[in-house]
Amino acid sequence: MSGEVFQHVDIMPSYKGGMDLFYKFLQRTIRYPASDRERSITGKVYIKFVVEKDGSITNLKAEGSPSKSLADEALRTLKLSGPWVPGPVGGAVVRSIFAVPINFTLATQ
Repeated sequence: MSGEVFQHVDIMPSYKGGMDLFYKFLQRTIRYPASDRERSITGKVYIKFVVEKDGSITNLKAEGSPSKSLADEALRTLKLSGPWVPGPVGGAVVRSIFAVPINFTLATQ
């Protein structure tokens, strides 16, 4: 069971400090790829990953990205996010799958 990855847990994994802090981290850390900015490419990148029992994140995968460079930037940024709070099942901390959308938008003038 130690290698099992749960899709459903009693309490969803979360970013240490909460999701509001996570989205502030994203705002500070994401660097919009210049080529996408020049071509006005926007949209959501969905990142799936495993939150390990120790809170580290592994097996990151980008899905549904408008471009490879946006996916690469979302992955780079998420790798810098630090430890997460893992989810429990029946009181025991387990490995679980989690996904977050990262929205890339350009300011209108």
